[in-house]
Amino acid sequence: IEIVQVYEGTPAEEAGLQPGDLIVKVDGNDVDARDEQAFSDAVAMIKGEDGTPVTLGLMRGGQPVDVTVHRAVLSISHVAASMLPGNIGYVAVTQFSGDDVEGFRAALEQFRQAEARGMVVDLRNDPGGYLDHVVSICDMVLPEGLVTYVEDRHGNRTEERSSAEYCDMPMAVIVNENSASGSELFTAAVQDYERGVVVGTTTYGKGIVQTLINFPEDGAGMQLTTASYYSPKGRSIHLTGVEPDIVVEPAADMKVDIYAPDPRTDNQLAAALDALETEIGKR
Repeated sequence: IEIVQVYEGTPAEEAGLQPGDLIVKVDGNDVDARDEQAFSDAVAMIKGEDGTPVTLGLMRGGQPVDVTVHRAVLSISHVAASMLPGNIGYVAVTQFSGDDVEGFRAALEQFRQAEARGMVVDLRNDPGGYLDHVVSICDMVLPEGLVTYVEDRHGNRTEERSSAEYCDMPMAVIVNENSASGSELFTAAVQDYERGVVVGTTTYGKGIVQTLINFPEDGAGMQLTTASYYSPKGRSIHLTGVEPDIVVEPAADMKVDIYAPDPRTDNQLAAALDALETEIGKR
């Protein structure tokens, strides 16, 4: 089980957990992610009552490390924004839920006030989220038109559209193999409208919609695939993902920090900035 993101102001940050740490033990018990059930069991062991401790056995750089974390009730912001050298805006969306719409809108306002020359949207490790949140954020950066459509097995189609008003700032989008579902929808729409350049590695490939059916008798349920979604030009990304315009594999020593993005230690971000300069030059 690999830690891919440590959020600001959380027990994880206070305890010194780091992206790249591998969780191999919880309170002395071996854990792994060999299947979904094993992963869920590990998560259940890590969670607990507010204020109680949990000791995580980690592998960090090939060496075992034990870290004790004190649990707490979390309120996490899913958007991080800052300005980069060259007057470029940077905004990372870690999940399309919670405060993401408000946070993205605030980031765009920050970029406008700074008279940013362009912006980087970082969707690496974003697993997706709510469709209406994705559409709302797409509406801020895409021209008027179709954002996505959802089609069930009977061919019934539901369309989601953007309005005419949008931020037309030059844009680069960074994705990786853990960018899934809603983040792939956003990326595919950016490509279809040629609104920006996509950099990174091919995305996860989840282009289906699930519906949760609850069984009231015993509290169990079933998650059923009920529809597929498509890009504005009718592309299905399911099982194939979105291929970046510029493929950039992560360097062995790459360090991603959404709170202090640094192209000197993040080669995918550096490539996105180079590509963005080309986009700016086209304007």
